[in-house]
Amino acid sequence: ELKESTEDDRSDEKLALMEKKTKAHQKLVADASDTKYDFQKYYKIREDSDYLEYVPSEAKQGFGDRKLKSQTKLIPKSLLQLPQAMSKTAIQVHKSILQYCGDLANPYPNTMARFMIVTALEQPGLVDEIYCQLMKHVVENNRPVSEDRGWGLLCMATSAFPPSPEFAPFVVNFCLNNRTR
Repeated sequence: ELKESTEDDRSDEKLALMEKKTKAHQKLVADASDTKYDFQKYYKIREDSDYLEYVPSEAKQGFGDRKLKSQTKLIPKSLLQLPQAMSKTAIQVHKSILQYCGDLANPYPNTMARFMIVTALEQPGLVDEIYCQLMKHVVENNRPVSEDRGWGLLCMATSAFPPSPEFAPFVVNFCLNNRTR
């Protein structure tokens, strides 16, 4: 009888935990539906002047217009305000995204997905940057295979590493507003 009671208690605890998680998920989705969570409004995104600091004058217009939209050229700096060393790694991650998605040549594209995931797991300070880059990659991407692979990477990311609690509503908002793609 004691054993049955303990098992029942555990079942009740599991049920209560599932209900709590479901309510938290529903709240996150409801909150994230607000337009204030459009990822382009995230306060840590670099200003254009900072992002374009090292871009030649004649190329600034094109880079500035596409900062948060798909492009086949490497980003000049991280999208988010990060220390210089992390910004360099962010550029490497962007290159791996472009290679995995087929926008840049790579004989082993699957290793690029692995690189992105391992980088996020080893450097948690880059997680939100990686999410920004993945969302950027699928926005106005006119290359269907590249866009599909970008969505696949976004799915891998959500399975492997969550965004920070602060950035999570922006990711959920993005997915909700782009779920028909």
